[in-house]
Amino acid sequence: MKSLENFRNLIGPKDLLCHYTSFETASYILQSNRLKLGSLGKSKDAIESINLFSELGGLPNNCKDISKSINEEIKNNIKIVCFSKDDKEDKPGMMLARTWSQYGDNHKGVCLILEKDKIENQFKKLFDNEKNRAIVDDVKYDQFPFFIDTTLCASITITNDNGELKVEENKFPGLLQNLIMQKILFSKMSDFIDENERRFLCYNNQKKSDLFFSFEDSLKAVIFGFNSTLEQEKILKVICTNNKMLGSVKFFKEEIKCRRQISKKNIHNPNSNPYIGLKLI
Repeated sequence: MKSLENFRNLIGPKDLLCHYTSFETASYILQSNRLKLGSLGKSKDAIESINLFSELGGLPNNCKDISKSINEEIKNNIKIVCFSKDDKEDKPGMMLARTWSQYGDNHKGVCLILEKDKIENQFKKLFDNEKNRAIVDDVKYDQFPFFIDTTLCASITITNDNGELKVEENKFPGLLQNLIMQKILFSKMSDFIDENERRFLCYNNQKKSDLFFSFEDSLKAVIFGFNSTLEQEKILKVICTNNKMLGSVKFFKEEIKCRRQISKKNIHNPNSNPYIGLKLI
């Protein structure tokens, strides 16, 4: 595909990650030069937002309260931001039609193209420590993603303090090192496989529900959905022009068109099928 070749020639050979979002969110991201990690409990995926630990059984006192506090701790303080990988020849990360529809505001939004190594290094530099425990990994897809090997276990340390059971809060960051938790946090149902997701995740117990981090100079391109407007394109271009960190960012627009005009003679010709391309703007 010629337009994809042109895109790769302009952006360069580095591995890329793609972040789909709405125009409004992209405006904030480009003005602030940072991305948001949302709480796990706010995930759009119902399976990811469920309680991961059931109520404790066979113990006295405030077991139900403890189960609730554990689940709230995990859902509120495990923070996450997601990208689509760019597998180049096999699955270009910026041309995922379903992802454009779901996360790119039905092609009215934006896909941000970031240099993989730079943004991952920046994330780990900020959050990979004893307090936050950052993890970056690919999502695995399975029809039954949370089937767990029974030889593994995930546990929370609970102490008895004057007759009241309490959770040792300083143990929570260590959950991210647990193999079961990692499997849960980096697994999705197989019908999400086309998202080709790479996930940034950390534990952070700040009182605010969201967490932000600067992507510095890792942004390489901004791609507008084919339903975006000329006015929206002008606005984001001005924002990037006024941001010294984004001076070299290139702008493209998703285009969907047919290779040939359909007529009685070529209506059944495969070359008449519509395709997604990228146009430098």
